[in-house]
Amino acid sequence: LLIDDNLVARYLFKQLLVDTQCNIIEAANGGEGIRLARSENPACIVLDLVMPEMSGIEVLDQLKSDPATRHIPVIINTSKWLDEQERNYLANQTIAILSKESASQEVAFATLRDALILAGLILEDCGKGHG
Repeated sequence: LLIDDNLVARYLFKQLLVDTQCNIIEAANGGEGIRLARSENPACIVLDLVMPEMSGIEVLDQLKSDPATRHIPVIINTSKWLDEQERNYLANQTIAILSKESASQEVAFATLRDALILAGLILEDCGKGHG
């Protein structure tokens, strides 16, 4: 499940996974993302932090406080600069923090792949051959 209010950001993230077996469900805001997380029970959630109406932190807090969704691994994908307190909070609630300003598609894919391996969602030898 990809939760991001920015259509272009969702498109770019989906391009990271274009050659994989991933089925991506999209949500354009936090409320829709929470609803889809409850109804679809995705293997993983990729969450933007800066969204109107409901921030990614608010979405994360709701997901982690709900018994139906607290088990779903969350990956943050953001362009927001994080201070030490935010980074520590997110490190305890998520499996990875990706920067939308990654140096390259390969770096972003490798970080995502490592997070999914850590969560047990893919095997180490799976992927697009980026490392």
